[in-house]
Amino acid sequence: MKTHTLLAWLFALLVAIGLPAATPAQQPKAATQDETLPPPKPDTPAKPTTPESRPQRRLLQPPAGAANREQRRVRLRDFGGQLLDSLAGAPAVSGGAAGLDVGKVNGGLTALIKALLVGDARIESIELDLDPAATDFSKDMAKLRGKVALRSSAWSDQPSRLALSLAARVEPGSVVQGSVVPTRGLLDGHVTAQTQTLALVNYALVQYKQKLAAEEKSAEKSAASAPVDPNDPDQKMQQRLNEKLARIDQLRSLDELADLLLYMSGLQLTAVNERIERLQAALDQPASAPAADHDGKARDELAAKLVEARRDRDRMLDVKPRIQRSADGRATTVTLIMERSEPLSGVQFERMELALTDQVIDISAVASLSRGLELYPLLKPVVLGTLQRLASGDVRAIEAVRMVVAEPFARVRRIIVGEGQ
Repeated sequence: MKTHTLLAWLFALLVAIGLPAATPAQQPKAATQDETLPPPKPDTPAKPTTPESRPQRRLLQPPAGAANREQRRVRLRDFGGQLLDSLAGAPAVSGGAAGLDVGKVNGGLTALIKALLVGDARIESIELDLDPAATDFSKDMAKLRGKVALRSSAWSDQPSRLALSLAARVEPGSVVQGSVVPTRGLLDGHVTAQTQTLALVNYALVQYKQKLAAEEKSAEKSAASAPVDPNDPDQKMQQRLNEKLARIDQLRSLDELADLLLYMSGLQLTAVNERIERLQAALDQPASAPAADHDGKARDELAAKLVEARRDRDRMLDVKPRIQRSADGRATTVTLIMERSEPLSGVQFERMELALTDQVIDISAVASLSRGLELYPLLKPVVLGTLQRLASGDVRAIEAVRMVVAEPFARVRRIIVGEGQ
């Protein structure tokens, strides 16, 4: 499902260091939901082009995006295999989920983190534990708390601090007055980062540009690269965005950050309105028009695309930007608020708020999940087995868990503190 929200753009910038540069507007139709923008959907049948008429500039192409997705699948498969292997023969949890001692699990987490941080000069400390008052595995509820202290980061030589909490609960499905209420996962999270906000955003912009340049260079060598359609709203938006980012050396104030975010929002709104207009025009063509499509199924598909495009626009309007200014007119806080919105299928946000100041990034969210929970009964024994190993205090058991999480931890660490640090 397409996600046209200002939040998606900002998050893309903040985490661009860990994402492929190609955006979904530059990807094939098989694009996944973890990409920033959806793949372009032609509103009218594609017209054949000749080598002479085809534009020279080309979009980023499927090979790189497909390779990135394949790498993610391989890493996930390997991680799952290692985890299952490490749990083979793990002792059963006495008393089931209720038999887990949260205090002992927290002791195991402390030992695990200590093993992961041996010799680390950039990460000062990591604290991670489960809140005993809000954790009961027999009731499918848990609350994770964490603190991270960095002596320096990839974007700043100054220290950074992060505090987080995430409460999760599985609410079983039921039947209420003859209506089936599906199983839901309820999430309530809060993250506060004390860091150089503009330095982080500028670092993300640099990484994005570097990856974009690498993808474009790769696309130039690929015979499969697709030509830019100058009339496609999404492609026009992407081209204008890339041109805008190319003109930015660095953001020097929250005002400039707000300008960029609102510019992105305007581009997205213009693109979706143009897409709606084109789809409506295609449906309004009289039967006598030479280009009119008389196939009923094709017209139904056009009508469905029109409905979805309007829903995309509705989701964009769910996000409310707010700019707080000082007495002299300078932006002091940039806030984005999203309420009662479903940006992704099966993900319902009751509320999400992102607030940015010069020194603080604060994110809070209350959401529910209704997709993917069919795997919960299969994953729960694996999670309990892992926690049992940690709670056991056995050095070999903790080392087995460390070996499983070491590679994902190292990958996240490289993103935060920089390659080779």
